[in-house]
Amino acid sequence: MPESNNTYKKVQPSQTPGKEVPFSSNMVRLSLSHWFISAVLLVFLFITIPLFWDKFEPLNVDGDSRAAYALSQDYWHYSRYAARQMKKEGLIAVMGDSVVWGEYVEPNGTLSHYLNEQLSTEHFVNLGINGSHPMALSGLVEFYARAVRNSDVLLQYNPLWMSSARHDLQINKEFSFNHPRLVPQFAVKIPCYRASLSEKVSVVMDRYIEFRSWSRHLSITCFDNKDFPAWSLENAYANPFAMNSDNLAQKRHDPVSWQTRGMREQKMDWVDLETSLQWAAFERTIKTLQKRGNRVFVLVGPFNEHCLEPDSKAQYQALKQNIGHRLEEKNVAYLMADPVPSDLYADSSHPLAQGYEMLVRDVTASDPFQRWYNNRSQ
Repeated sequence: MPESNNTYKKVQPSQTPGKEVPFSSNMVRLSLSHWFISAVLLVFLFITIPLFWDKFEPLNVDGDSRAAYALSQDYWHYSRYAARQMKKEGLIAVMGDSVVWGEYVEPNGTLSHYLNEQLSTEHFVNLGINGSHPMALSGLVEFYARAVRNSDVLLQYNPLWMSSARHDLQINKEFSFNHPRLVPQFAVKIPCYRASLSEKVSVVMDRYIEFRSWSRHLSITCFDNKDFPAWSLENAYANPFAMNSDNLAQKRHDPVSWQTRGMREQKMDWVDLETSLQWAAFERTIKTLQKRGNRVFVLVGPFNEHCLEPDSKAQYQALKQNIGHRLEEKNVAYLMADPVPSDLYADSSHPLAQGYEMLVRDVTASDPFQRWYNNRSQ
């Protein structure tokens, strides 16, 4: 039977010398040089986008500025804020937890504000951050406050973080605490911290790869802590860049005294200084700051001793003496803050605005502070 003219014939690939056989209709094949160029462009974007982000998200600071409360866990923002604050020479960084930040007061009622007012200067800048217990503050200073160097630092220590084994992060039972991404992930064993290996590795990468921490900044500020695809599904018509970090809420609680709020005297089981994880972290913070050429002055307190039961108060007095001895051994200038009147505290450690003002008058009049301040870097 004769062969039909419609019979399909097998098409052989081209045998033309030097011509590659196509193996996919939509494949993009890169040569080695193309891969190299792509890698260089990717690295360039990773480095430059965070550096030039100021053009898209301006950050304005003044004498009473403080890091936005809503961005307390946005460490890329904090790093940027600290660098902007410490840009001028002769500034004094005031660092610590929410006592420095000013939990119950407006920006013009904080520790740094009254230091500037009392000394008729604009040297003191507020680098406090909410919830930064000493273990977290150590990580914050080491990885995100690198701009604080060759300066003077007033470092506040809040004894509240030693008022129980739980506050000191010593208990074995896992629980949620402030700023877990700032604590040591591998170097120090924290009994209550049970993050997975992958989570810990991710945290460490964020500390050294700025693009990752910047991406987290976008997630916090623009996408409600979600990635962009998840956020866009819920907010199809919203502007993802509408948030302005300059306009975020700055005060968390109403400024009323601890007695008005119904607090009673408390029994606190203070941990021993020698075994305290929080105190060991605070000493690491001092060491880190000093290695960067900073002159450190430590302000211990102002803790609300009025809210302590008698036995707890006696233990606290002994603890303060031990803290003083340790700072003297390390040749660190310090002052044990006297408590302000009872009705000027909002809780166990945060003064109200008038309490800060009274505290600063006592601090600036003290001999230890005067010696440190008068010999400060010019």
